[in-house]
Amino acid sequence: MPLHDLQIAMVEMIHSHTSACSGEVDLSHLNLNEAERAWLQELSLSKGFQVTCDVQKWWRKARLQIAAPLTLRLLERLQLQALVEEYMRATPCRSLYFVPEAMSFKTFICEHTADPLLQALATFENALKAIHEYRLSPVSTMEPNSNRCRNFSIVIAPMSQLIEFPAAPEKLLCALILNQPLPAAEGSHPVLTAPGVRKYWRAATATERDVLQQCAAPQPLDRLLENGAHKIRVVERLVSERALRLV
Repeated sequence: MPLHDLQIAMVEMIHSHTSACSGEVDLSHLNLNEAERAWLQELSLSKGFQVTCDVQKWWRKARLQIAAPLTLRLLERLQLQALVEEYMRATPCRSLYFVPEAMSFKTFICEHTADPLLQALATFENALKAIHEYRLSPVSTMEPNSNRCRNFSIVIAPMSQLIEFPAAPEKLLCALILNQPLPAAEGSHPVLTAPGVRKYWRAATATERDVLQQCAAPQPLDRLLENGAHKIRVVERLVSERALRLV
């Protein structure tokens, strides 16, 4: 039995056992003989295999508790804890690292609930975790208002996001931490997450939101500033915070 095929078989068996579509696993694509297939079938019924599956599920929940504690707390407040179990059954474990698990969980939450507060918080918490794991690289010394940058384009930088909260994020975080009533929706509250921002996040101004939305795709710097020279200071700040980058 090739070791690679054995590892693939074990992974697929665990995925099948812990997913919503549990059943007999199709291992026909693997280089296994009849005796090896029979051994794997016997293994899948053993207590040791069940323990392995339970440990993986426990570890995935532990990763979520570390990577997305506020999202889990909000799920509980909204009586949507069942989404965690649904996520475990619907989404195979693709990585042992925190960020991929958090990203996968965020995607699942956003696809399976229409609650804007929950979607914003899941996206926010995932963004902070990703930034925390992201190693800062040297910031460009070029200033957006220098002549040699006029031919450059500008775009949202990696790990930077603009997140629209339906309520003040400070009120939401306090409500979750102090177990107070959740804030009511009161219009859009744009939040910027970026590696160069202190604590990785802050409220975004209306002008910053406008600039960031325009820069979802690369924009020539001259065109961005031609109808709003006042934006130069905004662009400079966003570049310094690594929310935007020159390309």
